[in-house]
Amino acid sequence: MKFFDKFRKSKPGDPNEFWNQLSNKVNLDRSPFQAMTEDELGELISKAQASYRRAISADRAGEISISRKHYQQAFEYLPTHIEALDNYAIGLVEELKFSEAIPFFEQSSVAEPNSPLAFVYLVKCYEETGAKNLSSACAQYLLHHWPDKSPYIDWSHLGKPKGKQHLASPLEEGQVWKYKTRDCDDSSTIWIKLIEPSDDGRVIVHISVSGVQAPDGSLIFISHLPYDVNALLDCVTSKLDVKQDWEREDDHFGEGYGMWFEAYSSGKAGVFTAPLSKVIEGMLQAIPGKN
Repeated sequence: MKFFDKFRKSKPGDPNEFWNQLSNKVNLDRSPFQAMTEDELGELISKAQASYRRAISADRAGEISISRKHYQQAFEYLPTHIEALDNYAIGLVEELKFSEAIPFFEQSSVAEPNSPLAFVYLVKCYEETGAKNLSSACAQYLLHHWPDKSPYIDWSHLGKPKGKQHLASPLEEGQVWKYKTRDCDDSSTIWIKLIEPSDDGRVIVHISVSGVQAPDGSLIFISHLPYDVNALLDCVTSKLDVKQDWEREDDHFGEGYGMWFEAYSSGKAGVFTAPLSKVIEGMLQAIPGKN
């Protein structure tokens, strides 16, 4: 018998009673966002989305602790970011940490009651933690609002370790590489910040570049460049055995990524395919006062 079949046979109650209890329990205050300007809210959403995409990439690579850090950042920026909440909680469920997952699924359910995913997982979490009444009430809520959809999920994978996926071998997030630089940038390095697949099947590698010499002799830091993986592989020369410094004051990767992602999603931006040295040279020529 499938997990939800037993609930179909139980006596239905008032489905709204469960929702009322849940919405009263979860204190989801939206008023701070309503007081923001459109630009302020847009910037916040961009930061949340950048953290979320970094979490997805780390999750895909099997870097669980890193992915959870970025999922948390996403829903701390934006408490209604249901994808970050759901993915964070699903990770806990996969480790059989049902009680720890419940608050995040509950927050996601209140943030977006028209999405059934969090409710489905809540039924499982309540059931596993002995909250039979809540499990039944949540299941009845699902069956009432989505009567024609099967809420069944195969739970057989729970408790099993997730394997790593290497999207851009030998490139991995967190690495620092030397690359084919301009003559004046021989000490410059790139940092692999994020690796993700695009909808068209391309793998995009998001990098930062340090130690770039400007025409006035100063060294500058480029926070974000999106690169086609094959083009970047043609640029790199050797991997350095050093750790990435995430605490740089001039590292605005998240903001740069967020602006790029918004433009890329609307077809107004792409990725670099030219040699990195040529890209840097072109960027410097376009900076006012650097010529």
